[in-house]
Amino acid sequence: MTKQPRAPDLETVKRLFADLHRTHLEIDQLNLELLEINAMLEEVNRHKRLSRVNKLLNNFQLKSGYFKILITHIINTNFSLYLIGWARCIT
Repeated sequence: MTKQPRAPDLETVKRLFADLHRTHLEIDQLNLELLEINAMLEEVNRHKRLSRVNKLLNNFQLKSGYFKILITHIINTNFSLYLIGWARCIT
């Protein structure tokens, strides 16, 4: 004798579909929360990168300003003749 699977009653089917729908909504909510966390982490990373780039640019500008002052000082002193002579030697 083979047992035939019986169809669940209507109340069980409704309960199972309601549970499935709730689970689907919970997973959707979790995915949206993960996307929000990911967006926040990307924003933090962008701010850190921007901070690093600004710091590097600031350091570069400070060094660049220092070299401009140094070159101006060299040109305005007697070293300018020395530099012109040195440039002729290497060309």
